Amino acid sequence: MPYLKIQTNIKVENTDELLIKTSKHVAEIINKPVDYVMVAIEDNVKMCFSLNQDPCMFIEFKSLGLHEEQTNNLSEKVCSFFNSELGILKDRMYIEFKKNPRHMWGWDSKNMG
Repeated sequence: MPYLKIQTNIKVENTDELLIKTSKHVAEIINKPVDYVMVAIEDNVKMCFSLNQDPCMFIEFKSLGLHEEQTNNLSEKVCSFFNSELGILKDRMYIEFKKNPRHMWGWDSKNMG
């Protein structure tokens, strides 16, 4: 259900550990089972933000049942998490929230709708 795709221009030293921590954090903040959380990390991506290449991050956050009123809280928690884990400043992160209809999300050879 929840999927986070993380792109950053820094080298992440322990991606395996960060994948697990991120999965657990996302499951907790959206109150979903961790078994359904998927996370991808692309580090060392050539990125420029605000005309410089200081550490930055772009996050795609897709989920079923995501409500617009949740996004402010999610934005704060996700940015705080990555600021703490990777030291990237909160104002150097963008998050794209996307709510997918159930019939447009497939799993286990069928769709969720």
